[in-house]
Amino acid sequence: MPELELDTHPDLRISVEHVGAERFPLLVIDNLVDRPEALVAYAASDVTLAPPTDMYPGLRAPAPKSYVAVLRKGLTKAINEAYALPDLELHSAISYLCVVTTRPRDLKPVQCMPHIDGTAPNSFSTVHYLCSPTYAGTSLYRHRRTGYELVPDFRHERYRSILEQELRERPWTTQDYINGDTELFERIASTTVAFNRLVLYPSHALHSADIGPDFAFDPDPRTGRFSVNSRIHMRAKGAQRRPWF
Repeated sequence: MPELELDTHPDLRISVEHVGAERFPLLVIDNLVDRPEALVAYAASDVTLAPPTDMYPGLRAPAPKSYVAVLRKGLTKAINEAYALPDLELHSAISYLCVVTTRPRDLKPVQCMPHIDGTAPNSFSTVHYLCSPTYAGTSLYRHRRTGYELVPDFRHERYRSILEQELRERPWTTQDYINGDTELFERIASTTVAFNRLVLYPSHALHSADIGPDFAFDPDPRTGRFSVNSRIHMRAKGAQRRPWF
């Protein structure tokens, strides 16, 4: 099977918002790839989307190798500028073609609340929307009791301990995707879907996809909530710099 060749779009546009009480940068990149329709067709016809072994609520497959090159070319400078991290390079990225298909009745409790993707410094998560704007985007959250919006390594043990205590006091009984404020979490920002739009935030930011009550759990990348989800690790060129957070 020939590898899909991708490049950045010539009209790539970048904006930055600062989110929550911690004011961390949220990057919004419109027109990321030059051939977004080809990437959708690739996901629909050239790969097999399958249930993962982790907590992703749907089907996925590895993205083509050329996609990481697009991220490196399109995002490196923007991340450096937004997070005031000079001389960083995109060291590694893991990218998956993803479609949300897991219905609320099949969710595990941990999938019903905001999560983080990791605690390492200089790591970022992205969601690249390749679906209709009729689908909702991604929300970022604050844990009410701790006030944490970001859960890096030095906060992780305390956050986990307090959350576990809260769940012992009042077990989580809602069998559904989180889609706004709850007793434990407050939504601090939401991104909107636009075809070929990518959003980027720190991997230790509490977040969750917005999956509402009328969501269509369509497994077809051409008509479902198809995205490319990535975890990016940046590394300083030469001597190690102090991480942003």
